[in-house]
Amino acid sequence: MDDIVVYSQTMDEHVEHLRQVFQALKSNKLYVKKKKCSFAQEEVMFLGHIIERGKIWMDQAKIQAILEWEPPTKLTEL
Repeated sequence: MDDIVVYSQTMDEHVEHLRQVFQALKSNKLYVKKKKCSFAQEEVMFLGHIIERGKIWMDQAKIQAILEWEPPTKLTEL
């Protein structure tokens, strides 16, 4: 498992969600490294998307990269 994203509308809800996630991990003998974690973020980049305040959209850098792709000129490039 690489990523766990927890969305909550309030900080109190977020703390409770995290408690539940940590309990589920502990129950299954799984642990996280504190240095790889970040909590209470208002904006998260995840799998080429930006998640903020309950909304999700593609990272503009990813969109720009797709727009700049050269069109295929040979069958093998498809």
